[in-house]
Amino acid sequence: MPNGAGAGRVLTATADSPLGPILVLAVCIPWASAHATTGRRNATNWSEHLECCDQLEKLAARFDPRIPTIVAGDFNQRIPRRRQPIRVFERLLGVMDRWSLHTGGEVEHGPLIDHIASDLACTGLRTCGGMDKTEKLSDHAGVVCTLYVAE
Repeated sequence: MPNGAGAGRVLTATADSPLGPILVLAVCIPWASAHATTGRRNATNWSEHLECCDQLEKLAARFDPRIPTIVAGDFNQRIPRRRQPIRVFERLLGVMDRWSLHTGGEVEHGPLIDHIASDLACTGLRTCGGMDKTEKLSDHAGVVCTLYVAE
C-alpha cells in the first residue's frame, strides 16, 4: 500500500467472479490544494496529487496482466481537461494509459472527476447528479459502468 500522498487513499482488493479473479483498485487521488491550503500546509498545489499518481503507477506495474483490473474512485481531475495544469492532466493520463477510461469525455452530469477505468469492455454508462428530489447528496456526480470480459 502506498504511503505519503497515497496513504489511506488507495485500496486494492481481489474479488472472485464466475470468470475468475478481478482486481479492484479504489482511489481517492488528492485534490489540487491538498495540504497546501488546509491540513498539514506543507505541500504545494498539485504536489500531493502528482505524488499519488507516481505511487499508483508503481503499484500498477506489479499487477498481474492476466487478471482483469477495475480502477474506480475520485481522480480529482475533469476529463477532458478544464482548468488543471496540462502537466498534471498528462501525468494522470499517463498513469491510466494501461486501462480504458470509461468515464472521460462529455457525459451527462459531467465532465466528471470521479471515474472508472478498466481493461474490460464497457456496455453501459450511467451518471446521476449529486441531488435527489429534496436535497443535495454530494458535490460529485455518481457514475456506474456495466463491464464485461471481451472475447
